[in-house]
Amino acid sequence: MDQLFEADVRDLKALAKLLRKAADGKALRKELVAALKGVAEPAASRACARVQAIPHTSATRSKGGSLSTRVAKQVRVRVATGGKATGVRVSIRKRSGLPRGFANAPNRLNRASGWRHPVYGNTEAWVTQIGDPGWFDEPMRASRGEARRAAARVLDEFARRIERG
Repeated sequence: MDQLFEADVRDLKALAKLLRKAADGKALRKELVAALKGVAEPAASRACARVQAIPHTSATRSKGGSLSTRVAKQVRVRVATGGKATGVRVSIRKRSGLPRGFANAPNRLNRASGWRHPVYGNTEAWVTQIGDPGWFDEPMRASRGEARRAAARVLDEFARRIERG
């Protein structure tokens, strides 16, 4: 699962090229990446808050906390300034930190159809469990316009900084 906030990927690629040629390009690139991450952080925080608000019982808690807490810990903001993956993405890491055998937990919690599983390992008794459909998609969709405008402002600011030297 990931959502891309595209300001203008061509602008970001062009700016990345200019940063490589600039004398203090590495430092500027770090600042640019941090600023672009800051653009997407509010959307990621809203998604984390929403998934953590999914009700659970103490029986659904495991060693690493509730499923929703473990999923929220996997939400990441990534920025790529070159290549095919150029852009700002809010994504969820699979596997690491999620319950063993349930790497698709973020997707299942986000779907209206939920998922089926046996009750405490009893393969005779199965239940359908539903999380909070749209816990990830809706905050991303709601934040997309503002995130694009903010990313465009960040790119403009950095382009001006490079022009000034």
